[in-house]
Amino acid sequence: MNHEPQATLEFAPDRSKAGFRLHQFSVLNWGTFHGRVHSFAPDGRTSLLSGGNGAGKSTLADAVLTILIDSRKRNYNQASAGGGERKQKKERNEKDYVLGTYSEEHDQDRGYGRPKQLRKAGESVTVLLAHFYNETYQQDVTLAQVLWLTPAKKLERAYVVAKKKLTIEGDFKDLGSPSEVRQKLKERALEPLDTFTLYSQRFHEALYLSADKNPMDIFNQAVCIKDISNLTSFIREYMLDDGGVPKKLEELRNNFEELRRTYERIEREKKRLSTSLRVGREATSLGRHDHLAKLGNSHHPAGHEDDSDHQADLE
Repeated sequence: MNHEPQATLEFAPDRSKAGFRLHQFSVLNWGTFHGRVHSFAPDGRTSLLSGGNGAGKSTLADAVLTILIDSRKRNYNQASAGGGERKQKKERNEKDYVLGTYSEEHDQDRGYGRPKQLRKAGESVTVLLAHFYNETYQQDVTLAQVLWLTPAKKLERAYVVAKKKLTIEGDFKDLGSPSEVRQKLKERALEPLDTFTLYSQRFHEALYLSADKNPMDIFNQAVCIKDISNLTSFIREYMLDDGGVPKKLEELRNNFEELRRTYERIEREKKRLSTSLRVGREATSLGRHDHLAKLGNSHHPAGHEDDSDHQADLE
């Protein structure tokens, strides 16, 4: 009895942890997370950050935004803010987080509120760190930002992208005074970058993120998804792939214009060629007539005029 071999089915692999996934996120001196390192470890899994009002959920969410989104674009504290778009965008900022602003007290001498802060400008350093890991390629990538305020309250930043696992405790502790930060980072072989643009370019390359459709824009919007006024526009702009149609249409338009210009050049050259051929034919025809005229003159009897004169003399 013949036994036919059984067909085997290949099931799609588990994609729940595909790509670079956030494995650990840590903060030091960020908002009310003061004096020591605070971390949470998703270990590459989809995670839920929960807690009561004032527990620091939005503070940590804003720290993640700071690591990934340019300050000119990010939507701070959108998850909990209320009272209109203007209030939401101005409720918190990086300086408040670096100083640890947590409340406001009334100053009777000055007659207005004064913010209460855990830290003073020029005396502390803030560190944000995100460690990503790709299980498929077994690769680590760490993004870090070091922030501090000068005594004049000017915000300074140093950005780090490393293709290895780093921790605040092991790599960013004891950075000295704010004025020593960059030198300390260089001594630890951590190349400090001065601009977010260069930092963003580096981490996009390290995490294999597309430069054409910035996924960070989607993330920035998704953090405050409950505040999206038009979900349809959001999905069309950020979630649907246009297949490169606008670019292809632009290329088609440019190619059509080039073809049109080429056709016009060909037509002009055809007219010039036709004119040249016609002039050539006319010149050839004129040359033939001149030649025939010369031939006619050369065959005319040379003595006709003399014979007539001679006959006249005889008469």
